Amino acid sequence: MKKLIVILAVFAAVTGCNTPPVPTQFDKAKAELNMLMNDVIQLHERSIKMISESSNFDDIAIAIKITSDTKMGIGSEIDRIAQTYPNLNQQEIEKMYAFMGEKGKELDAVSARFVQAIDDLIRANLNDQAKTQPLIIALKQYQMIGQ
Repeated sequence: MKKLIVILAVFAAVTGCNTPPVPTQFDKAKAELNMLMNDVIQLHERSIKMISESSNFDDIAIAIKITSDTKMGIGSEIDRIAQTYPNLNQQEIEKMYAFMGEKGKELDAVSARFVQAIDDLIRANLNDQAKTQPLIIALKQYQMIGQ
């Protein structure tokens, strides 16, 4: 058994199998973009859950505001990532655009569910304008993002 371990260790050393690849600028930029988009998507998911489960309208309004502010900040974060990794070649830039498109579709889907959750809550409480008015305003503000 010891002989097998030694042989495997020598093989790994000779072939470089034990050396992790060094991430490229593209890998780092894509990882940052992925983390950003996943965080925004997860925040939307948590907000949807809160909207669906909570009866505290003040907390719901705050969750909607935080989610809106976060979505609004995506553009500046993407700009920051682009400035951090300015030396990507044309092929890498095209791959990043394709990746952003995929993540954008995920964000669009969760955004639609987020809007629907707010709309459902408003409709369920139409008789209480004190509760629904702040939600209607927050929903309109959210829907203005990106227009």
